[in-house]
Amino acid sequence: MYRTILCSTGNPDHGQFVAPSPMQIAMVSSVNAAVAACREYIFSWNLGRGNWCGDAGKVYRSGKLVATISYNGKVIPAE
Repeated sequence: MYRTILCSTGNPDHGQFVAPSPMQIAMVSSVNAAVAACREYIFSWNLGRGNWCGDAGKVYRSGKLVATISYNGKVIPAE
């Protein structure tokens, strides 16, 4: 089982000074499912690239960081 962090930050360029969405943890079955969870979260909250915060899209398995999902859905493997 994997878990991914779903969160946002306000974008001051658009007058946002607080996060427009709540932080959530999604439990998913794979990294591809984490991509889908991130894309759905972004779509559901109408988030822009400037809203995708530092921990958003981080994917963990057994407590170890295995990948990060970028705003555009690209998987960046952990080093």
